[in-house]
Amino acid sequence: MLLPHEVLGVSPDADVVTIKRVFRGLVKEWHPDRNRDPRASAHFREVVSAYRHLVTAERRAGVQDNARANASFDPFSSPSWVAASAAPVSDDFSWEDRRPVFATAYPARLARIVVVATLGTLVLFWASAFLSQL
Repeated sequence: MLLPHEVLGVSPDADVVTIKRVFRGLVKEWHPDRNRDPRASAHFREVVSAYRHLVTAERRAGVQDNARANASFDPFSSPSWVAASAAPVSDDFSWEDRRPVFATAYPARLARIVVVATLGTLVLFWASAFLSQL
C-alpha cells in the first residue's frame, strides 16, 4: 500500500497549496467520467482518500498549534473543539457513507417556508380586513 504522499506524487514536506494543485490535476486525469480506463474509478477513489488524509492531517496540526497559541487568550473556551480536532480520520472513501446535502439543509428550508407562508397569510388577512373597512 502506498503512502498518501506517494499516491499524489508530492514530497512528504509539501505544503497545502502544492498538495491541492497536484490533487486537482490528478482528479482531472483520473475522474471516471473523463477516463475510460477500468481502473480509473479505483485510482480516483485512492487519490481522493490520500488528499483527504493529507489535508486533514495538515488542518489538525494547524488547529492544535492555534490551540496552544490561544490557550491563554480565551479563558472561556470549552475543550470540546480540541477533542473534536483529534478525532480519527477514515481513509476509505465511500459515497454510501456520505449524507446527502438536503438531509442537513431540509429542516432549515422547511422552517423558512413555514415562516414565510404564515407571514404571507397574516398579511393577506390584515389587508382584506383593512380593505373591507373602506
